[in-house]
Amino acid sequence: MQSHLQFRLNKIGQSMFKTKKYKIRVNGSTIGEVGCQSPKLNQKFEAGKYAVEVFENEHYIKKDIILNAGQTQIITVEPSLSYQAAIGFLMGLAIVMFIVKYLIVGKVSVSLIALPVALIFALSRRKFGNSFDITINKVSI
Repeated sequence: MQSHLQFRLNKIGQSMFKTKKYKIRVNGSTIGEVGCQSPKLNQKFEAGKYAVEVFENEHYIKKDIILNAGQTQIITVEPSLSYQAAIGFLMGLAIVMFIVKYLIVGKVSVSLIALPVALIFALSRRKFGNSFDITINKVSI
């Protein structure tokens, strides 16, 4: 009896991270990818042990799973905020604050713009880790 592996991109990933694509490999061979355009991928496998790898740019996660006969395992890819996105948001916030302050008051105050700029320097790449995570749910048919 065959088992199923189902790969999904979570709802937040589908709405917020439209350009990200995650390459899926099982036992070293690529079976496809999930992204905003194709958020689900279904594959049938025989019962046994498999090494599942999910790749996104330079990050990847590898999990070993055991498929039992007639079982479906749902592997959900959950994107998270990346370092580049956080820096971009803070830079945009500083620019908007600068423009609004200049247009409304007519002069620029450094103290208002200093907060997002200080946060940019306070952020470290180590605190962000991987740009995604995966969760595995087992469902019996």
